[in-house]
This record gives sequence, C-alpha cells and structure tokens, in this order.
Amino acid sequence: MSVGSLVLSPLANGLFHRAIMQSGAPTSAVGSQSKADSLKATQVVARRLNCPNTDSIVHSIACIRNKTVPELTAVATDMTDVELALRPTHETELLPLRPVQAVKTGKFNRDIDLLFGVVNDEGMSVFANMFNLTRHSTSADLSLEKARLVMNLVFSTLSGPLDSHLGNITEIIDYYLKTVKNVSDPFAVRKAVSDAFGDYYLVW
Repeated sequence: MSVGSLVLSPLANGLFHRAIMQSGAPTSAVGSQSKADSLKATQVVARRLNCPNTDSIVHSIACIRNKTVPELTAVATDMTDVELALRPTHETELLPLRPVQAVKTGKFNRDIDLLFGVVNDEGMSVFANMFNLTRHSTSADLSLEKARLVMNLVFSTLSGPLDSHLGNITEIIDYYLKTVKNVSDPFAVRKAVSDAFGDYYLVW
C-alpha cells in the first residue's frame, strides 16, 4: 500500500520510473484513511504509550517520537486492533484525493511501469482476526448461510459512494461462494470467505 500511495502522490512525481506493489492496493477498503480517523488512531497510540492526556495532537506526537524502539514495537504488535490501523492519510499534501477518486480521475503518476501482485490466501489473516481463529481451527460453525451474512455485512458496511465499481454485492458474494462444492466442508467455506476478504481488503 505504501508503494501504491507513492504512485498516487504528487510529491513523488519524477522520483522513480518503475514500481512493484506487493500485498495490498491503496484503493482497497484499508488503503488509506481520513484525517479524522488518523487523529483517532494517533490518540489511541499515544494513550497506549502512556503519553500525557492532552487535547494537543502536537504534544501527543512529540511524546510518541520520544519513545524507544521497543516501546513502539510493543504497540505495533497490536496492529490487528481496528483503532490502531495506521494508514496513509488522504486529503493531505501526500494524498490530496482519496485513492479511488485519484485513480478514477487519472490524477496520479501515470508514467510509471507498474508490477502488482498479491499473496495467496492473504485474506485469511483478516478473516481469522474477525472470528478469532487459529491457523488450524476448523471453524465448524461457519455455515454457508453464516458466511453469506458475514460477507454481506462487511461489504455493505465498508463500501462507500466511491466504491460503485464493486457492483452488486449479492453477485459478488455468489461469485465466491459458488466455489464451495461441499457445503458441509468448513474449510471450503472458510477458503471462499478468505478469498473474498483478501480481494476486498487488498486488491479492489
């Protein structure tokens, strides 16, 4: 996502001519966040680093910058917490537009050779965190009906007005769940949901 953000950023114009994006697109649901969300995440990090409780973001940032690497690493290990999802911030000098809008309007560094790839089953990490699953758990209670409900909830909640390229959510869910040949196989259902989450969070 960081490489993709540089491709979109006017500040990086002319600094490089080729780029390789691996594991994540800036246009995905978690590719960037608003100033308000970035502020909230920074405040949470400051509290967890025991920085003084203050309304001044300048003081909070100064406190964070004075922390040691081990202290920062300890907080970073909890990045699965939604509140700690620190991502590039749009509507800033770095990213003037939301990534989806920048791509749709062609306002990005277009003279770059781009290679883009993703990791197989990467959506499993998102899915596992949501359901508190281990790598080897069977998730036996994940029926096809429950999978459909969860996918619909996630896609409906996270998609915004600029995500019209997603198309009909029901059709998307049907596309992934049709790969499940044995509906009683929890691993097959889990794989389908994982693929959908991976594409949504890291590719679209």
